[in-house]
Amino acid sequence: MGTVKIFEEGGATNFVDTENRFVGFRTTEQCCEDFGWSFLKCLWDGEAIDHEGGALEGFTFDEAFFQTTGGRSEWDEGGKAAFRLTNGADEIFLVLENHHNGYYSHGFTFRSGEKILQDGSL
Repeated sequence: MGTVKIFEEGGATNFVDTENRFVGFRTTEQCCEDFGWSFLKCLWDGEAIDHEGGALEGFTFDEAFFQTTGGRSEWDEGGKAAFRLTNGADEIFLVLENHHNGYYSHGFTFRSGEKILQDGSL
């Protein structure tokens, strides 16, 4: 059974599972943006999952899954990035998001050990 630990360090929120898979999301706040992250039961519009105590028990990241979606409107920059977690029977999604006016992006990295799986910004 896996665990995803969540911690804040150096202006980033970090998510690390027991298989040494890692998602880092830069969270230093800037002007003119609306950003954050959540665990969802369904991709993009699901019910948020509680993650009390800085950990999510029973789940690990799926290296093969990554999806993005654009901003809220044609004038909005940023968007959302989703990472799948599974416990073998169920799945949930870590969704990072940032909506801004074009100047204030937040970077993210998805790694498995030293191998970069995804690297980008919203």
